[in-house]
Amino acid sequence: MTTSEISTTSAARARHISRSVLFFLCSFAFLSAVGLSSSALQDEPLVSQFAPADDLLTMVNKYIEEAGAIVESAEEFGKSDRRTHLGELAESVQVLALALCRHDKLPEGTNASSFVIAYRAAGELYAAADQPTAVKALEEVKRGLAGGVEQSQELPKWGKTDQMYDLMTQVQNSQGAINRGMRRLARRPAPIQENAAFLAAVGHETLFAVPQDLPQELQQPWREYSIAMRDSAAALNAAARAKDEAAAKAAVEALTKSCDDCHAQIRDRAPLIRVGQTR
Repeated sequence: MTTSEISTTSAARARHISRSVLFFLCSFAFLSAVGLSSSALQDEPLVSQFAPADDLLTMVNKYIEEAGAIVESAEEFGKSDRRTHLGELAESVQVLALALCRHDKLPEGTNASSFVIAYRAAGELYAAADQPTAVKALEEVKRGLAGGVEQSQELPKWGKTDQMYDLMTQVQNSQGAINRGMRRLARRPAPIQENAAFLAAVGHETLFAVPQDLPQELQQPWREYSIAMRDSAAALNAAARAKDEAAAKAAVEALTKSCDDCHAQIRDRAPLIRVGQTR
């Protein structure tokens, strides 16, 4: 056997071993706390493959505008239902900023470290117990989105979400916007593709954010449904961009099925989306 053949054979064996190790690791309970192990990341798709940066940016700016209407008004901030919605928005901004800081195709003039600032500040916005703290956190989010840069910004990892209830409530809002927008897809595809990009980012995040108390036998289905959500949302984003109504309809059906199946197998057996609810 030649050196080249040995090298090729060794590489093939290494890939086989890596896949086998990943399969067996998925069955261990400790993964419920950290999502997938580092060996699983070898097949992780680039963010641009499921969520275009421009759509993510549009959604994060939309949510920041909504958050500002709550934070900058003492009357609004004092309403419990508005505070609840602020938590949903903050958690969603954090996922969007995470996707952007790890994005492989950022628009010109933006940089990953700016979105790290926004990511961390969104977490502070979620935890804000009073209006001045919330105002300060929101301003820091805006500073990051405006291109603020700090040295030694370590990229956060996927799988940090622990407020699943708030995130999934915002997911339902996006699904509603998509369903309403389907009738106008040919004229106004942007709302569909932007909300689809958000849902794709959420699907990828939940792939790594397996709830800590999820029974072992449901951990792999959780990951499979997360992938199905991400991939069907990515397909919807692409179909909306192309104004392909047939493909968009098929993608919406697949997206809806991934959610319904997950609810039937997981949520309805254990109310996991309520884990971490604090508002």
